Amino acid sequence: MKQITIAALAVALALSLATAAPAATTTTTTVPDESTITLNASGTVTRAPDVATVQMSIESSQDTAAKATLDNNNRYNDLVGKLLAIGLPRDAAKTTSYNFNSSMDGTKKVFGVSREVSIRIENLDNVGKAIDAGTAANVTSVGNVGYGLRDPQAAYRAALGEAMIAAQANARVIADAGHVRILRIRSVSTYSNPGPVQLQTVGRVMSAAAQMKLPTEVLPSNLSLTAQVNVVFVIAP
Repeated sequence: MKQITIAALAVALALSLATAAPAATTTTTTVPDESTITLNASGTVTRAPDVATVQMSIESSQDTAAKATLDNNNRYNDLVGKLLAIGLPRDAAKTTSYNFNSSMDGTKKVFGVSREVSIRIENLDNVGKAIDAGTAANVTSVGNVGYGLRDPQAAYRAALGEAMIAAQANARVIADAGHVRILRIRSVSTYSNPGPVQLQTVGRVMSAAAQMKLPTEVLPSNLSLTAQVNVVFVIAP
């Protein structure tokens, strides 16, 4: 009798649970295939550079480590002083690398110190003056003069806008020729751009012009920055 009562309770519990639980439903949404036009387009903007960098190196070679270090430091400090004299801020010159080494020249030991200096110039009228300051400070060489933009992202955004305008114009031409309508843009992807940099080689500072004390003049050209987009347009008849 006890076993029958337990079985009856189990059946009643199962029935009550089945009544309380909602019926499971499955909903399927079907998205119709979309017809699309996919286009790659580019936009280019031209800007005048507003910042420059000048690379200089100072190399010292002496018969003792102390002499080599002192010579390099003196020439570097002389360079900084002359840059200050033409109106550049103290932090315009940055040491990007510094190397100390020793080697044998026959039976003689030679100590060398080399220093690479990068000079940031925001008034482009001072580019030639900075090169002349390096010459006067007896730097070993001047590398490349690089021109760029203080805010390259602003120029890149402008180029992106031009790229989108070109993509939309091209899509309208294709849609009109194919007798379809552009409904919307489904996706847009872009390609990264490092920004415009223009390099002008100045070469060794101990040139004929430097020896004759002629002022150095470096004139940059405009910079071009290009942005690219890939745009998918949804179309319909």
